[in-house]
Amino acid sequence: VRQVGKQYRAEILSLYRRCLQSANRIPDESQRAMYLEYTRSGFRQSRELGEAKRALQDAKEQLERMNYYHSIREQKEREATAAASGNSEDMPPAISPAKDTGSQRPSQ
Repeated sequence: VRQVGKQYRAEILSLYRRCLQSANRIPDESQRAMYLEYTRSGFRQSRELGEAKRALQDAKEQLERMNYYHSIREQKEREATAAASGNSEDMPPAISPAKDTGSQRPSQ
């Protein structure tokens, strides 16, 4: 983080913490470990390359995808709980996917 401009330091650190917090919400231990390592290595690699603006955008997109995953998982858990208790009428509508802006990079 030191090698990128000071103007991005606070934003990068905040985003890094939010990505780690989101990854820690993943219930499956092996997937959680994979996402934590992916997050750490991604930030480390971007720091070494000094590509702050691109790295920030990539991290924001990844965080949005992780949060979307959490919202879907949590909705399914609520639906399963409601179905088990017989209260499916009280459930909020299913979450619709975020609008695709076409800015996602293809996976490598």
